[in-house]
Parts: sequence; C-alpha cells; structure tokens
Amino acid sequence: METSMPPVPPPQPPPVSGVQPSSGKALASLICGIGGIITCGISSLVGVVLGHLALSDIKKTGRSGKGLAVAGVLTSYFFLVIGGVATLASIAVPAVMRAKQRAEQVETTVRMTQLHLQLEEFKAEFNEYPSLKTQRELAQREGLPFSAEVVEPFGQLEAALGLGVDPLIAVPKSAKGDWIYWVYEGGSEEPDRPVLLSPEIGDRRMLLKGDGSVEKLNEGESPTPSTGTQVTVPAPRR
Repeated sequence: METSMPPVPPPQPPPVSGVQPSSGKALASLICGIGGIITCGISSLVGVVLGHLALSDIKKTGRSGKGLAVAGVLTSYFFLVIGGVATLASIAVPAVMRAKQRAEQVETTVRMTQLHLQLEEFKAEFNEYPSLKTQRELAQREGLPFSAEVVEPFGQLEAALGLGVDPLIAVPKSAKGDWIYWVYEGGSEEPDRPVLLSPEIGDRRMLLKGDGSVEKLNEGESPTPSTGTQVTVPAPRR
C-alpha cells in the first residue's frame, strides 16, 4: 500500500529584525534647520522642536535615524543663533548710525558757534563780516593774492585773526555738499539773517544766523534770504 507524503510548506522569509522605519521628524528637523539660512532662523526654531521630538520617539520606539535627528538639532540651533544675531544687528546698526549722525550734528553746531565768535572778532576790526570790501582791504594790508571777484570768508578770517579755520570747517567724509556763506555788502544787523549753512550731516543741515544761534533745518529745507549774495565754500573732509 502506497503512503502519501504530507505537502511541503513554501519557504518562509527570514524573520524581520526589530529595527523600525527611520523617523520622519528627524529628516524634517534637518530640513527646517538648513532652511534657517533663508528664514533668518525662524524655521530653525521648528527644527529644534522636531529634532527633540524625533530623539524622544527614537528612544521609545527604536526607530532608526538618531544621527539624522542629532544633525537636525545641531543645525537648527546653529542657524537659530545666527538668525538671532542677524536680527539684532539689523535693529542695532541703524540705531548706532542715527546716534553717530546726531553726535556729528551736535559737533558741527559747536564748531559753527566758534566760527561765529571769529566772525564777530573780525567784525570788530572791519565793521562787517567778510565781504569783497574787507577782502580788498586785507589784500592791500597783508599782500595776499585774494580773488577780486569771489569772497573767501574763511581765508579772510585766517588772514585777519591768524587762526586756523580748517579744523572748524572740516566735516565727516559722509557729509554731502559744501558750506554756503552769505555776503552782505555794507553789513547787515538783522539778527535772524542767514550767515553760514553747513554741508548735509546725516539728513540735516545747520544754519548759523546773525545773532549767533544755530538752527537745525528740516530735511531738504534751505533758507532763501531776500538780500545777500550766496557763496559756496568747499568743505574739507576729516
């Protein structure tokens, strides 16, 4: 009697190891961390959170991707710090620049006040501020080659008083424009008459008046006196 053989079962696949799929949060953490380059660290904050969640999940479930999660956390922290520094710099630098400009404006105001004292000393001798008339007198008295057509106010101050004016009229390299001096032939006693206008320091120009006061003009503002001749004088940079 022939005995039948039991059916042979099909081959079984090898047992699956206990390693779980890689954590998606770890990859997302790394992507968000790198994205901090573009977002100034904003996406890196998300990357830090995802990275720590990924490390926690990996520890509990045994998923792979720990190295990826660590890289995501470190990258996220790095660009989070860089983004914070960049943000602070974007806030601080303009404030520092504004403070510097205000300091330069104050310094220019002080220098213009000193120039007014020299102009008054000049006036005590010549009965008026520098003009073509006083320039001719100085040229004859000192034998200096002054122009016969263009008033040189600062040159006259130096010749008459023996004082260097350049330290007072030097302006920062960032200043725009030159000095403007108003000539009043025969003199003028109006206290509010414009005498000297500074170059543009930051976004403002300072105006010296006949009474010695210095006014900070509004942006783009320029005085237009009814009398007097305007003379432009180069401003040395310091």
